[in-house]
Amino acid sequence: MVGSQIVRCLEQRGKRVAIKTTTELLLQRRSEKLSEIVPNLYGDCVSTEGTNVGLILAHRYRGDNIERALSDEICITRNFVWELSEICKSLRVVVLGSITGSRVDTKMPESYHYSKDLQKSIVRQSIRISNLHMNLLELNWFEKHPDSKATHEYREKMTRIKQQLGGDSIPTIESITDFSCALIEMERPPRGQSILFDGGLSLYQKEY
Repeated sequence: MVGSQIVRCLEQRGKRVAIKTTTELLLQRRSEKLSEIVPNLYGDCVSTEGTNVGLILAHRYRGDNIERALSDEICITRNFVWELSEICKSLRVVVLGSITGSRVDTKMPESYHYSKDLQKSIVRQSIRISNLHMNLLELNWFEKHPDSKATHEYREKMTRIKQQLGGDSIPTIESITDFSCALIEMERPPRGQSILFDGGLSLYQKEY
């Protein structure tokens, strides 16, 4: 859902967008993945070696299998990115993560927490690759649904958060896309960083 909304935002901004689903990245061989994505990114270019590419990863494993969660994360966040970096002059990557991975959320399975922790490790290790600028955005609450599609419980929770922070401090899909594009397009982007992007919500002390 988040990925499709980001694609819509990017297309509205006139960006050339190539989409790869989680299933495609997990099941296709290396040659198949790259042979399909390169023409979409580069059009009629003969060589890709002098090209800068931006990549936003918005995948998420939803099952309970810990080994599967970690294996899928390595395949997508590490292996695919490493392979793509070999054919680009500069590859800029933003991984959309979650602050939940740094805590124990009893509503989420163990597998989710481990895969989110693994994302951070992979992003840190990315500084080993000189032409790769890879960073992670840790998200907390943000506006995923328009009011017309949100549940009553979700709307009430968002109202409380907005009252606490101020309505314009809550990230939206548009602001997440803007921030991701800014990281990708800046002249000298950071590398290997985990950046908390939640409007300051996580700074409030919670009472239990």
